[in-house]
Amino acid sequence: MDGKYLMQNAETKIIVCVIKCKEKYLILKGAPWMKTYPNLWSIVTGKIEDNESPRQAAEREMVEETGQKPITIKEGRVFANKIKIGDYLVHTFLCEIESEKIRITGEHIAFKWVKPNEIFDHKTIPELEQDFKAAGVDAGKPVQQKLF
Repeated sequence: MDGKYLMQNAETKIIVCVIKCKEKYLILKGAPWMKTYPNLWSIVTGKIEDNESPRQAAEREMVEETGQKPITIKEGRVFANKIKIGDYLVHTFLCEIESEKIRITGEHIAFKWVKPNEIFDHKTIPELEQDFKAAGVDAGKPVQQKLF
Protein backbone atom coordinates (compact mmCIF):
# COMPACT_ATOMS: atom_id res chain seq x y z
CA MET A 1 0.00 0.00 0.00
CA ASP A 2 1.26 3.45 -0.79
CA GLY A 3 1.14 6.53 1.45
CA LYS A 4 -1.67 8.17 -0.55
CA TYR A 5 -3.91 5.14 -0.05
CA LEU A 6 -3.20 5.12 3.69
CA MET A 7 -3.85 8.87 3.96
CA GLN A 8 -7.32 8.37 2.48
CA ASN A 9 -8.21 5.05 4.11
CA ALA A 10 -6.55 5.01 7.54
CA GLU A 11 -8.84 3.28 10.02
CA THR A 12 -7.81 5.38 12.99
CA LYS A 13 -6.93 9.05 13.31
CA ILE A 14 -4.55 9.89 16.14
CA ILE A 15 -2.51 12.76 17.53
CA VAL A 16 1.02 12.75 18.86
CA CYS A 17 2.33 15.59 21.00
CA VAL A 18 6.02 16.40 21.29
CA ILE A 19 6.09 18.36 24.55
CA LYS A 20 8.80 20.90 25.30
CA CYS A 21 9.63 22.74 28.52
CA LYS A 22 12.59 25.09 28.43
CA GLU A 23 15.12 23.19 26.28
CA LYS A 24 14.03 19.65 27.17
CA TYR A 25 11.43 17.24 25.81
CA LEU A 26 9.08 14.94 27.68
CA ILE A 27 9.25 11.20 27.17
CA LEU A 28 6.93 8.75 28.92
CA LYS A 29 7.53 5.07 29.68
CA GLY A 30 4.59 2.87 28.72
CA ALA A 31 3.10 0.70 31.44
CA PRO A 32 3.80 -3.05 31.19
CA TRP A 33 0.06 -3.81 30.94
CA MET A 34 -0.49 -1.64 27.85
CA LYS A 35 -1.28 -3.55 24.62
CA THR A 36 0.73 -1.22 22.41
CA TYR A 37 4.47 -0.95 23.12
CA PRO A 38 4.61 -1.82 26.84
CA ASN A 39 7.76 -0.69 28.69
CA LEU A 40 8.97 1.51 25.82
CA TRP A 41 9.51 5.27 25.93
CA SER A 42 7.20 7.41 23.81
CA ILE A 43 5.28 10.69 23.89
CA VAL A 44 1.68 11.78 24.47
CA THR A 45 -0.59 10.06 21.95
CA GLY A 46 -4.29 9.43 21.56
CA LYS A 47 -7.24 8.89 19.28
CA ILE A 48 -9.17 11.78 17.79
CA GLU A 49 -12.78 11.47 18.89
CA ASP A 50 -15.60 11.89 16.35
CA ASN A 51 -16.68 15.24 17.77
CA GLU A 52 -13.29 16.97 17.97
CA SER A 53 -10.60 18.47 15.79
CA PRO A 54 -7.02 17.18 15.89
CA ARG A 55 -6.00 20.27 17.91
CA GLN A 56 -8.78 19.69 20.44
CA ALA A 57 -7.69 16.05 20.74
CA ALA A 58 -4.08 17.13 21.34
CA GLU A 59 -5.11 19.53 24.09
CA ARG A 60 -7.39 16.91 25.70
CA GLU A 61 -4.75 14.17 25.60
CA MET A 62 -2.12 16.49 27.08
CA VAL A 63 -4.35 17.26 30.07
CA GLU A 64 -5.31 13.58 30.46
CA GLU A 65 -1.75 12.24 30.26
CA THR A 66 0.25 15.04 31.94
CA GLY A 67 -2.20 17.23 33.87
CA GLN A 68 -1.00 20.31 31.96
CA LYS A 69 -2.41 22.50 29.22
CA PRO A 70 -0.06 23.75 26.52
CA ILE A 71 0.94 27.42 26.55
CA THR A 72 1.73 27.11 22.84
CA ILE A 73 0.70 24.47 20.35
CA LYS A 74 1.94 24.25 16.76
CA GLU A 75 0.68 21.82 14.16
CA GLY A 76 3.29 19.66 12.52
CA ARG A 77 2.99 17.32 9.56
CA VAL A 78 0.16 14.87 9.02
CA PHE A 79 1.29 11.46 7.81
CA ALA A 80 0.03 7.92 7.35
CA ASN A 81 1.58 5.10 9.31
CA LYS A 82 1.05 1.36 9.13
CA ILE A 83 1.99 -0.62 12.22
CA LYS A 84 1.15 -4.14 13.31
CA ILE A 85 -2.14 -3.14 14.97
CA GLY A 86 -3.55 -1.07 12.10
CA ASP A 87 -3.38 1.86 9.71
CA TYR A 88 -3.17 5.32 11.26
CA LEU A 89 -3.45 8.90 10.11
CA VAL A 90 -1.13 10.77 12.48
CA HIS A 91 -1.48 14.48 13.28
CA THR A 92 1.64 15.82 15.00
CA PHE A 93 1.90 18.78 17.35
CA LEU A 94 4.75 20.59 19.05
CA CYS A 95 3.49 21.80 22.42
CA GLU A 96 5.16 23.90 25.07
CA ILE A 97 4.33 23.89 28.77
CA GLU A 98 5.47 26.16 31.60
CA SER A 99 6.48 23.62 34.22
CA GLU A 100 8.29 20.29 34.22
CA LYS A 101 5.95 19.13 37.00
CA ILE A 102 3.50 16.72 35.44
CA ARG A 103 1.12 14.02 36.61
CA ILE A 104 1.18 10.67 34.83
CA THR A 105 -1.75 8.28 34.52
CA GLY A 106 -2.12 4.50 34.38
CA GLU A 107 -0.89 4.44 30.78
CA HIS A 108 2.65 5.30 31.90
CA ILE A 109 4.93 4.31 34.75
CA ALA A 110 7.62 6.99 34.46
CA PHE A 111 8.56 10.21 32.73
CA LYS A 112 11.78 12.08 31.97
CA TRP A 113 12.75 15.47 30.60
CA VAL A 114 15.59 14.98 28.14
CA LYS A 115 17.64 16.97 25.67
CA PRO A 116 17.09 16.06 22.00
CA ASN A 117 20.40 14.19 21.80
CA GLU A 118 19.44 12.05 24.84
CA ILE A 119 16.09 10.76 23.57
CA PHE A 120 17.46 7.67 21.89
CA ASP A 121 19.59 6.71 24.88
CA HIS A 122 16.29 5.10 25.94
CA LYS A 123 14.43 2.10 24.53
CA THR A 124 11.80 3.92 22.46
CA ILE A 125 8.87 3.02 20.23
CA PRO A 126 9.95 2.53 16.60
CA GLU A 127 8.00 5.58 15.35
CA LEU A 128 9.47 8.11 17.78
CA GLU A 129 12.07 9.58 15.44
CA GLN A 130 9.39 10.07 12.76
CA ASP A 131 7.07 11.72 15.31
CA PHE A 132 9.74 14.20 16.43
CA LYS A 133 10.71 15.05 12.85
CA ALA A 134 7.06 15.57 11.86
CA ALA A 135 6.74 18.02 14.76
CA GLY A 136 9.82 19.89 13.52
CA VAL A 137 12.31 18.63 16.12
CA ASP A 138 15.63 17.02 15.21
CA ALA A 139 16.08 14.43 17.92
CA GLY A 140 19.35 12.99 16.70
CA LYS A 141 19.99 9.54 15.33
CA PRO A 142 18.29 6.58 17.04
CA VAL A 143 20.36 3.53 17.81
CA GLN A 144 19.27 0.16 16.47
CA GLN A 145 16.93 -1.38 19.04
CA LYS A 146 15.54 -4.85 19.57
CA LEU A 147 11.92 -4.65 20.65
CA PHE A 148 11.32 -8.24 21.66
